[in-house]
Amino acid sequence: MGNRRKTRAAFKIKQNTKYENTTPELALDEICGKLGLVLISGKEIQVPGFTLKVDRQVQDTDVVFEALGPHHFTDIQRQKTSWRTDLLVQSGLRVLLIESELLVCHGLQDSRRFHPYVAIAISEFLLSDEKVKYLRA
Repeated sequence: MGNRRKTRAAFKIKQNTKYENTTPELALDEICGKLGLVLISGKEIQVPGFTLKVDRQVQDTDVVFEALGPHHFTDIQRQKTSWRTDLLVQSGLRVLLIESELLVCHGLQDSRRFHPYVAIAISEFLLSDEKVKYLRA
């Protein structure tokens, strides 16, 4: 029975581990590359009692980008996203949350038509003093 519990715990850890970049994150990389921004992928941020991994951080800044896929829109995931965002802001970071539909349209038309909008929003956010901004599709 003891081995079974260890196996379940190990499975849960592996299940929550991210092995590669998502399509929205790769689209975000492309947009930021055109803006001349250097992004750090998967940086671990230390906050009191936790270590959080962020999708992207703009190198040499306090700005973090989070791509929010469809799984982020359940009640529990919304609460988790809000909690994570609050922790990141309390640690001195500024957070731009971007719905993935603006980066990659899932089964719809070419999402690149939204990329200029996202690029403008990123540029404006970098120049602003806003702590958190949410780009909705």
